[in-house]
Amino acid sequence: MLIKMNFTWAIMWFMFPIMVATGCGQKLTKLPLVPVNGTVTMDGQPLANAEVEFSPIEVEMIDGYLGGSGANGPTNNKGFYHMHLGSSRGVQPGRYLVRIHQIATDEQSGNDIEMVPAKYNSKSEIEVTITEDGNKDLNFELSSK
Repeated sequence: MLIKMNFTWAIMWFMFPIMVATGCGQKLTKLPLVPVNGTVTMDGQPLANAEVEFSPIEVEMIDGYLGGSGANGPTNNKGFYHMHLGSSRGVQPGRYLVRIHQIATDEQSGNDIEMVPAKYNSKSEIEVTITEDGNKDLNFELSSK
């Protein structure tokens, strides 16, 4: 009897996390992604080869699904970007903290240098709310000062 009970508990402890994870995964994949793109400029010039990063401020329920997974999008030579969540284009609806990075390598030391002022990345206070309708043109005008 004791062996049978221990086996039952072992199966329950093994299956419970799988059932919970499977249920959450199904809901997360059903939440549609909405398009978000725009242009990043610094001092009026396109900011090429930068990275726009959306970090969720809070995770909220939207129509019964969890929203607010982080997303990112690189800028092209004209400063234009499309946000992506993994390999899919778009962003889940929610509130995000925006960080913008542009990394260069110091030729002498070989160290990476952040070219964008900290107020737009490590000390960023830029917040955006992505609605289910999407934000077609979300432009960021940065200043090097």
